[in-house]
Amino acid sequence: MKDKELEKQIERLVALYLAANDEYVKLIINGMAVEYPTDSVHVQSMTSMFSRITSLSNTLKNSTKPKVESVIKTAYELGYLLSNDTLNNKGDIEYTDTQQETLNQLLKDTYNDLLLATKYMGESAKKFVRVKTSEVMQLQSALREGNKSLAYSLARKLEEGRLGKDAYSLGFTGIVDKAGRRWNLKTYTEMVVRTKAQQAHIYGTAEQAHELGCHLFIISSHNATDACSHWEGKIISVGEEVEGYPSYEEIASSLECFHPNCKHTITPVSEGVVKRMNSRKK
Repeated sequence: MKDKELEKQIERLVALYLAANDEYVKLIINGMAVEYPTDSVHVQSMTSMFSRITSLSNTLKNSTKPKVESVIKTAYELGYLLSNDTLNNKGDIEYTDTQQETLNQLLKDTYNDLLLATKYMGESAKKFVRVKTSEVMQLQSALREGNKSLAYSLARKLEEGRLGKDAYSLGFTGIVDKAGRRWNLKTYTEMVVRTKAQQAHIYGTAEQAHELGCHLFIISSHNATDACSHWEGKIISVGEEVEGYPSYEEIASSLECFHPNCKHTITPVSEGVVKRMNSRKK
């Protein structure tokens, strides 16, 4: 699956989440950073900061949807056109109800998976604000009581550089998925977007091939060194069972191939070609 425009769309979607993470950190730094020595500490109210964090989260949700649509629709269309080209079909793109339903489900799944990152960042930012607000209150108390040693220690934690470092390393970079695996933000968003784009390309390829009467597919070869190597060049079915051939769905569920971040794709192959391939093996 190689297309420069699709790659740009994927990069823009991932960059959207990294930029949002930066906005959370800037918000906290601007509202909470203090200089020492000082006899008063300025900090936005926690309620106000929570409101702004919620606003950032909602903006991210709204910005994500059109970018997800661009990535998934482009990937599905590339697969569709691959089948048309491979099977010598000159028709224009015209999705059947089944194809549109698959595309809609892929869009929904991708958006929901990315919402996990959106939700995690917002909740983590609020948790971080609670912790730092407590430290601000302790600092104010220490200043009133003349406890310079404690005030200095707390103020150091609230310096701009330290706040930013703590926010990035502790606040919003660790995402736990449904399987309990931990990801940093960049790795998680890239994994979701690239994996879903790969799925869209595969189903776009398969469903259009089905419409054109082809029901078998060959897995691409990239000289893989992991478990994928076992599947390179193998003939499979996709979306429907074909006796004697493993399915894309069962292979993907085994994680031996078509796993997260996997680069393998499929190409339609006629039964005649398959028979010739099999005869050479005998």
